[in-house]
Amino acid sequence: MNIWLRIIITFVKSFFQPKIEPTDVLRTEMIVGLTEADLKYVNNARYLLFMEVGRLEMMLRTGIFKFARKKRWLPLVVSQTVRYVRPLRRFQRFTLKSHLTAWDDKWFFIEYKIERKGQLMAFALVKCGFRGPDGVVSPVAAFAELGATTTPTSLPTYAARWEESEVMLRSAVDGI
Repeated sequence: MNIWLRIIITFVKSFFQPKIEPTDVLRTEMIVGLTEADLKYVNNARYLLFMEVGRLEMMLRTGIFKFARKKRWLPLVVSQTVRYVRPLRRFQRFTLKSHLTAWDDKWFFIEYKIERKGQLMAFALVKCGFRGPDGVVSPVAAFAELGATTTPTSLPTYAARWEESEVMLRSAVDGI
């Protein structure tokens, strides 16, 4: 299925779905389309596009999309790590679970799981946020638009270690 078709379907379906809280686990049922697999399996880039659709649905169903558009905030992915466990094939049904697990003073951390018949196919951790006309929008400011008052959460151990490795990688790359 063409990614633009998935995006249009997500927009339309979201109008008929109930609103969710930002930290709710969002479950999205999908089917691998005819053109979404290479010769036999879904490739790594397509998994990232599935997750992008999950992020869009999360923004639509929490209501932050409306505020982001009005304030000219653009969603951005800062970094991500993905583990592919089992391959998906053409026409297989699967569930994408999207969950905002933590946030700090600058970024959101969203965990994704792609499952098929209860088996984990792939998972990812994505550090993302919004950039507005004045720079990066803090999660606290984004939550305030939704009428929620929050403070930064502590990252789960696995996310904190990943964040540390990101800092070390950035330091190493800057030194090259």
